[in-house]
Amino acid sequence: MARKTRKRGKKERKLELTVKDFIFPGETASYWTGVAGVAIIFAWLAVMGFFLIKPASGKHLWYIPLEVMAYPILAVIIGNMLAARPRMKELKRAGRQAKVMGNNYPELHRTLVRDAQLLGLKKAPDVYVVRDDKPIVFSIPGAKGSVIASTGLLAALTPQEFEVLLAHELAHIRCKHVRVDLAMTFIRSANPAVKIILLPVLLLMFFARAWPELIEFTADRGSLLVLLRPALLNSALVKFAVVADPNAGITMEELQAFLDSSGDIETDAAQMERHFKVGQFMSTQPHLRERIEQITEFPQTDQGKAALEKMAEIQGVSLAEVFVSKAKRADLVEEVQEDREG
Repeated sequence: MARKTRKRGKKERKLELTVKDFIFPGETASYWTGVAGVAIIFAWLAVMGFFLIKPASGKHLWYIPLEVMAYPILAVIIGNMLAARPRMKELKRAGRQAKVMGNNYPELHRTLVRDAQLLGLKKAPDVYVVRDDKPIVFSIPGAKGSVIASTGLLAALTPQEFEVLLAHELAHIRCKHVRVDLAMTFIRSANPAVKIILLPVLLLMFFARAWPELIEFTADRGSLLVLLRPALLNSALVKFAVVADPNAGITMEELQAFLDSSGDIETDAAQMERHFKVGQFMSTQPHLRERIEQITEFPQTDQGKAALEKMAEIQGVSLAEVFVSKAKRADLVEEVQEDREG
């Protein structure tokens, strides 16, 4: 009797967003330029130390080059520990109830799990909501990363606007930006003694000085792919900048009226005043206008078109429904006629 065999079909590969789908051009090159610059300097120091430092026996100390070359990595780790220490204390004071879970923040928890899956994260990072009137949101490194947001931020933004910022932080975690970026952020405001001790981080920031800006562009792209709503992303960035700056001089009513307005600013005096006021504020925010421009341009690039098509397929939606059927697509850089007609 013949033995039946069963043909095994090829297992379908799961469609998943990758970092290559949305990474901003030049980000990787900028990072490795910084790493190479630091490596060259410390390689030279390692060689000099090997040949110049000799004990009484006259033999070269083979471990000196290893210690010198390991120092840059150790400096980044120390910078992370120093930067994260006050934040970890804040989480400890907040207690377990600050962690976003299904029983205390059900909607936010569902959003977190969904967005993490869309970005290709194997495990959703921990998210904590701490009691603070200041609107803050940031990430800290760890096994799966953590995002910390304040009650002040949740109160100032709509759930959809907060999701924009959450997806932005998740994109940073997905792209493994957090550890080095946190060390760079810490070294900027560190005292001179700490800057000398953590010299490799300072050198990395010098050689890769464009990298902190480029990773924001990348994270914005990741957020755009998750939400598929450029107008929401643009307005959320501006709104967050306004609420985070106590000297902005713009009320939420003025900002919302500006964002909601569909009138012609040339004939609407009130809207013209708001447009000028918000425009003046935006010009004072580092790289905010550039970020909005990049969000607008990304869907028009080959990389952006391919990424959007992939994400639309993953989410089971039609790009036509996302981009064409909307009555208004806000562009905070310039009024684009085809967007108003869409």
